[in-house]
Amino acid sequence: MKRRIIALIALTALALSLFSACGKKEKPDHITAEEAQKIAFEAAGVSKKEKHEIHTHVEEFEGKPCFTVHIVLMESEYAVIVDAMTGEVLSVALDD
Repeated sequence: MKRRIIALIALTALALSLFSACGKKEKPDHITAEEAQKIAFEAAGVSKKEKHEIHTHVEEFEGKPCFTVHIVLMESEYAVIVDAMTGEVLSVALDD
């Protein structure tokens, strides 16, 4: 009888420890290309509703992994560099 109680307590403790880890979602260590595009639109002051073309590349800028987002709008092209780890805008350039 004593063995059954100890086994039951051990199984209950194991089950509870497994379930406690199920609800945790760790934050990813980088942003996605879609998030970088959203950040780039805001930084360039461009609305997604405006007719545009968009190209996103993964590159390195000043030793950091980054997304370079090119937004072509009419005759203008914006190049926005977004830090892939933090989402910080590192550079915004407008080529007419």
